[in-house]
Amino acid sequence: MFRGFGVNIMKHYKLYLWGLVGFVVFALLFFIATGIAIYRFNYVGRVARGVCKIVPCPMAKIGNHFIKYSDFWFDLDSLNYFYNSQKDTAGMPMPDEKTIKQNVLDRLLENYILENLAKEKGISVSKDEVEADYQTVSEENNGEENLKKILKDYYNWTPEVFKARVIYYSLLGEKLSQILGGDEQLTTTAKERLNSEKVTKYISF
Repeated sequence: MFRGFGVNIMKHYKLYLWGLVGFVVFALLFFIATGIAIYRFNYVGRVARGVCKIVPCPMAKIGNHFIKYSDFWFDLDSLNYFYNSQKDTAGMPMPDEKTIKQNVLDRLLENYILENLAKEKGISVSKDEVEADYQTVSEENNGEENLKKILKDYYNWTPEVFKARVIYYSLLGEKLSQILGGDEQLTTTAKERLNSEKVTKYISF
């Protein structure tokens, strides 16, 4: 009886093992195929976006730092959302797709440069500072509820996204500007640093 029981266990174990191997092979082939679709054919559908939320797919590299596709797509969607919300506004030109994508990448590269410069200078921005600035911006826009509506209507953002993607980097830039001697000097320093770094794009616009 025990021998038969042992045989059954081994049989089920082998089936489980083969099933696991099959799943791993399928997943590997799936990710490879998705990677080819993304990098060779510029596929940006739901499958690609889902994969890049799981796997940190790089869309560009600056120095030894990778710019993630997920960050690029998020900011691209936000900018497109803004332009679409303004398409009926007189005198509001709609940039072409290539220009929009380049603007998004430039912003991500600039954020990386800001963070590096801040790290070198020993500068940081606390959560309390971000929250205090958010409250200031809320007051300037007739209260938090109105600010939330603006963020939702124009960018499809939540307050937390606004804090992380705008306020944080704005405060970082302000602190760097004070140390370096003004906005103009910060801009010059950031451009010099960006030009000194090798930037590689893995996709074409």
